[in-house]
Amino acid sequence: MSIYNHRPMVPATQNRLIELLDAVRGEFEQLTQDAIMCKNQRDEYEHKMNNQIQEMSLFQQNLIDLERAQQLIKKQYEEEISRLRQQLDQVSRHPKRHSYQPSRLTAKTEVLL
Repeated sequence: MSIYNHRPMVPATQNRLIELLDAVRGEFEQLTQDAIMCKNQRDEYEHKMNNQIQEMSLFQQNLIDLERAQQLIKKQYEEEISRLRQQLDQVSRHPKRHSYQPSRLTAKTEVLL
């Protein structure tokens, strides 16, 4: 027998190697689970973000539509004010021609109405 007899250490080395491989396998499985969980969270956040982007786009479009409607109404009011001012200017320039004279209704015309 030689001094360097490695045979008795082989089973211990094999057991240690098996333990280390099991530890590596366990770490790999844990990392795989973590990666799956991170991917699921990323997908969930991405979905939420896309929904919020869609909602903001819809809000922006509604705001643009409201601004257009407001501008249209403002233009119509300004045109109406301008028209009424022109009428008022005409009346003030020619007071006799455009003066308001209430019509006198007779009893017959009141019945017809």
